[in-house]
Amino acid sequence: MRTVLKEALRHQRLTSTGVSIAQTPKVEEGGEPYTVEEVQHLLAEARQASQHRAVVIALALGLRQGEDLDM
Repeated sequence: MRTVLKEALRHQRLTSTGVSIAQTPKVEEGGEPYTVEEVQHLLAEARQASQHRAVVIALALGLRQGEDLDM
């Protein structure tokens, strides 16, 4: 995307872009992945909750909490 916007600027199709003023997000250090036992425990607990599908999807896709809540 950045390349496309730079080319549009170069060819004077755009006068400015938000990319040039946007700040990159801070990178958080990753935590330790769940163990098999932890995943099994989470799934067992989630079976009795209304969020079972969300927990399964989050674990399967490796989503962070904020990403999962946005779904």
